[in-house]
Amino acid sequence: DPAYSDFKLARLQFGGALANANNRHWITDRKPLLEAARQIALDQDEDGSWKIEADSSPGSPVTYGNALATIKAASILRVAEASAFEVNIKKAAAWLRDVPLENIPTAASVAMWFGQSEPYGDSKTAGPALDYLRQAQSTTTGGWGPYPGSPAESFDTSLAVMAMDFFPDDRDAS
Repeated sequence: DPAYSDFKLARLQFGGALANANNRHWITDRKPLLEAARQIALDQDEDGSWKIEADSSPGSPVTYGNALATIKAASILRVAEASAFEVNIKKAAAWLRDVPLENIPTAASVAMWFGQSEPYGDSKTAGPALDYLRQAQSTTTGGWGPYPGSPAESFDTSLAVMAMDFFPDDRDAS
């Protein structure tokens, strides 16, 4: 049913599976990964993001949200062939550098992107996102909801924990 289909998200999910299989050496033919990356690159918006949501909503395990979709897409392009998709990856990084930190998935996505190793890593840029995550953590449950002050949810908590895992000693990132 086209009303319930999101081909952009489906390409991200399939491309992500191919990238993971490539990283684990489960596939030897890279042609499907390169074709998936080519299609994913075509879905990039002019501003450098991959828009999954029409607004700045945080997303969910089903829809990702724009920031998480953007880091997933750029990561797939990097695994497929970073040099061939360098322009796309740089545009994504620029969008992530400037995206407003309005919710936990966005802050976690920004921290994860800039927390990775060179040449895309930039721990100083991750600092505000990490600060946002620290301040938004629930003092009663220890978890995170989609927005600061909202009840903790598994998806948002897992994203925040994954983001912070990039910074085991995050004193240098703030």
